[in-house]
Amino acid sequence: MRAGDRSQDLILQQGDTVFVPTATSVNPAQALDLAAASFAPTTNQPINVAVVGEVTRPGPQVVQPDQSGAVPTVSRALQIAGGIRQSADITRIQVIRSTRSGAQQTLNVDLSQLLDNGDRAQDVILQQGDTVFVPPATSVNATQALDLAASSFAPATNQPLNVVVVGEVTRPGPYVVQPEGTGAVPTLARALQVAGGIRQTADITQIQIIRLVRGGRQQTFTVNFSQLLATGDRSQDIILQQGDTIFVPASVSPTAADSLALASSSVSATGAQPLNVAITGEVQRPGSYVIQPAQPPTVIVSALPSVAGLPTVTQAIQLAGGITQSADIRRIEVRRFTQAGVEQRISVNFWQLLVSGDRSQDVVLQQGDTIFVPTAVNIDPAEAALLADASFSPATIPVNVVGEVTRPGITQVRPNTPLNQAILAAGGFNTRARKATVELLRLNPNGTVSRRTIEVDLDKGTNEQTNPTLRPNDVILVARSGLARTTDSLGLILSPVGQGFSFLNFFRDFMKLFGVTVP
Repeated sequence: MRAGDRSQDLILQQGDTVFVPTATSVNPAQALDLAAASFAPTTNQPINVAVVGEVTRPGPQVVQPDQSGAVPTVSRALQIAGGIRQSADITRIQVIRSTRSGAQQTLNVDLSQLLDNGDRAQDVILQQGDTVFVPPATSVNATQALDLAASSFAPATNQPLNVVVVGEVTRPGPYVVQPEGTGAVPTLARALQVAGGIRQTADITQIQIIRLVRGGRQQTFTVNFSQLLATGDRSQDIILQQGDTIFVPASVSPTAADSLALASSSVSATGAQPLNVAITGEVQRPGSYVIQPAQPPTVIVSALPSVAGLPTVTQAIQLAGGITQSADIRRIEVRRFTQAGVEQRISVNFWQLLVSGDRSQDVVLQQGDTIFVPTAVNIDPAEAALLADASFSPATIPVNVVGEVTRPGITQVRPNTPLNQAILAAGGFNTRARKATVELLRLNPNGTVSRRTIEVDLDKGTNEQTNPTLRPNDVILVARSGLARTTDSLGLILSPVGQGFSFLNFFRDFMKLFGVTVP
């Protein structure tokens, strides 16, 4: 027939019998050739078929003749049944038909070949009484799911989907995912956005989609959403179907880098609501704070600004007045609870943020977080100098200059201020001061108090030995000079012992007893 060999078209004579045997196997390509032949059955009659399995509306279907005269095929029957569900395995579709003798034939159809290569032989031509069975997939192929959604036999996308989103999302529960005006298919990302976004506690590498297939069986497959965020792998943005359940698990070991990647995505929990957080440890004003949305950093010196206006650790610490100079910025912790009540701890190393600009260390916060800033065991003066210029350090620190200065008392100076400048800020030495040395008293992180004698040279630059940088609550003690101490001692001797009485008056009165007048 293909070669046009007319010798195969035998001439009949009166009384001949033509027997057409039943094929032991069906070749889809031959079926397609047969349908186009002149001796094919007429196509202007409707045929009754059954479409079962993973289709939107399984059951008996009537395939009406096409106005163009096209033959009824599997894809046409699938369209009439509402399209193939995402739970289907389109590589193992079966067409089951009964022959005249009552035997049953099964044709295996791989519609992925039709979608990928345009192999029209896979779009088997149907005949009266055929059954089309679409089996459920044993595993989900995300690429095939995208191909299926774009095909002519996919379900309509203009219908709302009922899904359930649970786990680490802002508002877990049942949702109706409305169709978008663009005609885009409903995907995992869209459902997560409808549920308020993914919380920072989530493990986005292990998101699960659970769906029921015909017959009551359950499919569960895992989605690595981080691949979508990192490489743009759209196959991970699974297309949903009616009744799907999405489970977003909690992370077992969350990291600062994961937090930044999630916070920068379109599926992150919205930052439009005020956050209630607690800040404890080595900050100026520990306690509870409300971080308003899109609040910019107040001071930006060494550290980088917040991520796209989202509330971060640096922003929270700024609200608490900044860190103290006793803070261990390498071991800051963000503590938060999952939806199940399990505590997570994220380690934050602000030293990496300062030195290398690692923005992932500026963790994005979520509702109810607690930030703990521990006390440093040892403080490197060089590191303290760099730390003092950071945006999360206070703008000023208090130091107490007492003794022989013009304006003794607590003075506010900038972090990293050297001792000489603090003395000058207090008005400088007065005339009674011992100007050669001062005492520096400092409360150490371990609770001890250190006392140093500093040789003062107001013309010297910053130097740890003669002009050290100050820390919050340092005390500078300026003593009296030797001359001032001597004068004060004489003053005590010559000071009045009673109102209006002095040594000179006593001498005058004593001499008058002997008739001697003292001028």
